[in-house]
Amino acid sequence: MSNLRPQVRSAIKNFLASQDGHHLKADVLRVIEEEANLMKETENVRDILDMDPMEQLADFKPQVERLKTQLSVTSCSRVRTGHDYARIHAVVGFAGGVELTFLYERKRRHGNQNHGDDDDEDGGGEGCHVRYSIELSKNHQQRENLLVVEVWAPKSVPSTERAVCINHVLNEHDDDDDDDDWEDIEESEHNNDSNMNGCDTSTHGKASTIKRDDAVVSDDSPSQGLQKQPTKRQKLCDNT
Repeated sequence: MSNLRPQVRSAIKNFLASQDGHHLKADVLRVIEEEANLMKETENVRDILDMDPMEQLADFKPQVERLKTQLSVTSCSRVRTGHDYARIHAVVGFAGGVELTFLYERKRRHGNQNHGDDDDEDGGGEGCHVRYSIELSKNHQQRENLLVVEVWAPKSVPSTERAVCINHVLNEHDDDDDDDDWEDIEESEHNNDSNMNGCDTSTHGKASTIKRDDAVVSDDSPSQGLQKQPTKRQKLCDNT
């Protein structure tokens, strides 16, 4: 690694010497620094895709290789204040004007006495709150949520246990709730058939929405289909 430094330094000096003097050298060096950091972040993403630490990409190697050639980190910032707050914000661009915005935010919670007995239900107790989101945009249009995960943990430090893939957690939750969901739907259909003139039809104007514990189906949504959105807070303790 040490033998690379003279080569890099020489390349930068030659580049500065080739400039016409329209920009200050400090400004040019700042741009080089920013672009080098974005290139490093891009390579980090590609390395993570190759490592596949959650073992989710084994069956998609051709797609992953193509994805690696099309992605580029266009923005990335990190903020950390001791052990109380941490934030990572990154934008990854793809071919065709598609952008994914990633946001990770961790806050230490010191408790809120105003919540009383409801602390455990709404995450207001002492511990740690983590929020992770992915947003999609195309051609610089308005961003849409693809995924939002919020975790309330009783500890204020990261867990030492092995990380768990979110897909496994969601699949386990779906398996546990499937029977109850179908029972709720069948009961709702039975009630609607027996009382077609009931006051609660879940239809207001043009929007018609059926809510379940793990999804929202809306006929006025942009995707015109099933959107995976949590309708109640789920606590994933000790695996923050």
